[in-house]
Amino acid sequence: MEKPGGVIVEAKKSEACFRHGFKSVTGHWDGRSMDKMQKMMELFQDGNNCCRIITYFLAEPCGFNWEEEKEELSVMCATCGGTCSSLRGGTYGIHSYAERKGYSHEKAREMSEQLFDRFHDKHGAILCKDLFTGDMMECSKYVSSVIDLTEELIAAEQQTENSTNG
Repeated sequence: MEKPGGVIVEAKKSEACFRHGFKSVTGHWDGRSMDKMQKMMELFQDGNNCCRIITYFLAEPCGFNWEEEKEELSVMCATCGGTCSSLRGGTYGIHSYAERKGYSHEKAREMSEQLFDRFHDKHGAILCKDLFTGDMMECSKYVSSVIDLTEELIAAEQQTENSTNG
């Protein structure tokens, strides 16, 4: 059902959602396409954490193979109250992109800091313990936000690179 500013999405609770302590997977969606939302929900229900979902959507633009790296990402992104694992996934994507483009480690770190700053400005926190309310859709909002913010940072870098080289 279309609503101004989003889509209401209904999805049944899965074992993965209960395992993660989520109360529900029903809620408001902030303008993402239904296909992308459905894929995100499918990934959540398959037991993927926020970090792995972020990297699923960033794999192509950032230049890595998600299928080959998803197990490593589970270990790297496991969190319990620490830094939101969506941000960890975004940082992984940024560093993969920077490596592929031949950017310095410092440049990748600068882009990652921008991601954290923008996320904090938008949501008021970066720690899972401060963000997580127990509602699956709340986490979906953070996943969506990190995908958008990371894509914006990469697009800005590409635009800067094109204007410098063009």
